[in-house]
Amino acid sequence: TGREVRFGDRAAISAIVDRTMEQGGGVRTLLHETVGSPLFTGGGKPIARPANLAAVAPQRTIQQRMMMTSELADIASPALRPETPAAEVPPPAAIDDSHRIELQVTGLFMPECVAKLRETIQQLPEAKLLEVDFETARARIAYAAESELLRGAKPEQIIERLDNRVRQLSGHTLSLKQPGNLARDRQERIEIGIVGLDCMACSLAVHDMLIRIEGVEQVQASFRDGMAVSWIDPTKTNRAALEELLRMRGVQLREP
Repeated sequence: TGREVRFGDRAAISAIVDRTMEQGGGVRTLLHETVGSPLFTGGGKPIARPANLAAVAPQRTIQQRMMMTSELADIASPALRPETPAAEVPPPAAIDDSHRIELQVTGLFMPECVAKLRETIQQLPEAKLLEVDFETARARIAYAAESELLRGAKPEQIIERLDNRVRQLSGHTLSLKQPGNLARDRQERIEIGIVGLDCMACSLAVHDMLIRIEGVEQVQASFRDGMAVSWIDPTKTNRAALEELLRMRGVQLREP
């Protein structure tokens, strides 16, 4: 009607609110009741809600007021990366027995070490152990020439790459190298008795000390008999040099 709402209009305002609540309505119902009330029309009675206008269930009306939009589909988090398909692993290259090589094995200081060598080579898909001789510490190995590790490698590169893998897989207790040129019958065999050589670790330690001496071709060290046996090139080293190094490292030698 254009006039301001006065304090005396409280009853009419209360009636508008009551009618809205009775219908379970929201803002839309409140506006309808306000427009139809005497406060808006200036008449004496409110305009009744049309009978043919279906009432909205209170619970549904409340839900409609709370739902601002229709139900949306789940949105993937931008922090989650899409799954990457697993890369196809190529099948291992075939090991051809025609590709074989004979190598010197460092670390075969006791017969038990032969089993360690077999286990190590079995973990190497590019190679297969064909034969091993503990007495000479020689091994014959077949390899996959077309494998990723060895494809296009020269003979010295094949030895180097196989050696690196054997070192890693054996915890650096075994290694491979090109056999020396000095024939066995030209090597000198030296036996040294050692006090306290009573475990596998002690045997390994003595082996590692002696094998690093220039001119030493092969070393066996057994805690069972307390003996270290070395095969040497007599033109490069001798018994005195071996015994001196052991004493310097704190190893007690047995008297002859």
